[in-house]
Amino acid sequence: MNNALRILLLVLFFSTTISLVWAQTNKLTDTGNVGVGTTTPTVLLEVKKAAQTGMESLMKLSVSDASDDFLAIDNGTSSNAQFGPVIRGVKVSDNRAALVISGSIGDGAVDNGTNAVVAFDARLSTGKVNHRPLFVWQSYSTRYMTMLSDGSVGIGTINPQAKLAVNGNILATEVKVKNDISVPDYVFEPDYELPPLDEIEAYVKAHKHLPEIPSAADIKRDGLNLAEMNLLLLKKVEELTLHLIEKTKKQERQDERIERLEELLAAMHEKQDNAEEQNQ
Repeated sequence: MNNALRILLLVLFFSTTISLVWAQTNKLTDTGNVGVGTTTPTVLLEVKKAAQTGMESLMKLSVSDASDDFLAIDNGTSSNAQFGPVIRGVKVSDNRAALVISGSIGDGAVDNGTNAVVAFDARLSTGKVNHRPLFVWQSYSTRYMTMLSDGSVGIGTINPQAKLAVNGNILATEVKVKNDISVPDYVFEPDYELPPLDEIEAYVKAHKHLPEIPSAADIKRDGLNLAEMNLLLLKKVEELTLHLIEKTKKQERQDERIERLEELLAAMHEKQDNAEEQNQ
């Protein structure tokens, strides 16, 4: 048997072997669908990996000159009969981001409207999620930020009781609070009854805090409403201002009376001195 015939037979053997192996688990259909691990792909590319113990990797993308950096799609459950898709970016070559999700739009002509450039959508198959958290930001099992199904965001807490709940310090250059509480400018209305200072003194002695201001026990139990407290403090400042104005006016009246009395007394002394001089 000559070499040409041997090579032809080897090519035919390997071609037949590869075709048989491919046909067992993979498929390129006449519709153009490609199946990897399945012979009945229903979409353009369908990958089905045989079950194994531990994390199951379905796809890995990398470049030849940085093989340790890659993008993988895994089954992250490590449990039988379950599939939890995980998109995993691995970066070891330097300290840049391991995974970047970027949305790009065209030119300024489409840079308008209210549609987001990147949207994260957590949903039921039939509507919105009503009970489970929508998103979490975590490192391994430690959660740092949580968004609930009603849109409430918790930082440092997994159960926010407000639209924004922070378990820790907040640093801001400006905080603006909008509310429906009446600003206490009514204190300056002519018919406002300014509480007398003696009544305030009696209240403070009995309760150890100003009227209308929550006690230390109340704040410890219920927390501090910044908007309400600021307006209450503003009211107290306005009342104090009225008391100071009243006291200043009273002091001015007293000063005027004292000045008149001093003038009368000086006149009396002058008259007395004149009378003594005449008697001499």
